[in-house]
Amino acid sequence: MTVLCASDLRPVRAGGIDPLIRAAGDAGATGIHLGGGVWLADLEGVIPALLRAGLAVPSVTLPLAPRGLPAKKRLPALAAADREERGAAIALATEGLEATVAAGVRWALLDFGPVTLPVAGAEVALAFARRELGSRDAGGADLAHAISARKAFAERFADAYRWSLERLVRLAEARGVTLILPLGASPWEVPSAREVLALLADFSGAALAAAWEP
Repeated sequence: MTVLCASDLRPVRAGGIDPLIRAAGDAGATGIHLGGGVWLADLEGVIPALLRAGLAVPSVTLPLAPRGLPAKKRLPALAAADREERGAAIALATEGLEATVAAGVRWALLDFGPVTLPVAGAEVALAFARRELGSRDAGGADLAHAISARKAFAERFADAYRWSLERLVRLAEARGVTLILPLGASPWEVPSAREVLALLADFSGAALAAAWEP
């Protein structure tokens, strides 16, 4: 059995690599999953340190940021409406895959990025924290509006993330890597559980699998 410790449990940007190695040892983990908190610029130092400690590096989240992002900036998204943004996200995913596959990465968990809806997710989260998501609450109306918009835009979002996935599948299969599809846990995330099942059917035979935990 393979037990992995996610790097985000002990972010290397906060305390260096040693706390992560100790946490993995304390948990009896045999390897590390490189999560989205790792930068591409970190990999040159992080991967050799993990391998020297006897920890495998079989999986990574893609895309990774090249380095710290300025305030109010985000990574380009694989599910972005803009084709150029999707291309930038694929370029980062490619760089991350090339930098990790030699270390033994065989699974890549895709982060498709957030999708834009008429209602901001932060507003609904605030209403949830205040327990104001009932049918008579403004938060409840916002959530219903978001869900309705998510359904209305589903085909548009699917066109975008399928475009990215088609290109990444070819890249990953050439390197013996399986792409892991996340399960969107909110209207602002893609793909949904239903959409994951559709992707697995449509890409039958491709190196794809699902992560059934949001």
